[in-house]
Amino acid sequence: AGGIGMRPPTTTTQEGVGGADAICPALILPHGEAHFSIPADSVLKLGVGQYPVEILGQSGRPLLHARLPAKPVGGAPSANLGAGRWLELTTTATSRYPHACVGPVPLGSPAPHALEIRGPKGNAYGVLEPSGSGGW
Repeated sequence: AGGIGMRPPTTTTQEGVGGADAICPALILPHGEAHFSIPADSVLKLGVGQYPVEILGQSGRPLLHARLPAKPVGGAPSANLGAGRWLELTTTATSRYPHACVGPVPLGSPAPHALEIRGPKGNAYGVLEPSGSGGW
């Protein structure tokens, strides 16, 4: 009943290690990888604040929806990660609470720092860190 409380993330330790719940169990494939795509016009819409946008599965059907608000639902961003927006992923366009949040994502330039991954209850799930080769 009510909203989901979010707590500030812990340090860079990953609470998602060692048997943590999957962020969205319905999207786990038993024998293979999941592939997603976002149409280019949808990425542009996110950048100018028009959301949610659809994230498509391999069949072309929408599997997820994305929003890009200034801060994650129910909580302030971690102070040590810098400024930016938070990518929220939901399974329906009208869902109020995301399955996952990733951020902060700076607009207009690549993220120079790690991105925090929060699970469905706002708990620290992990950290997405840039590699030296320009990937993540």
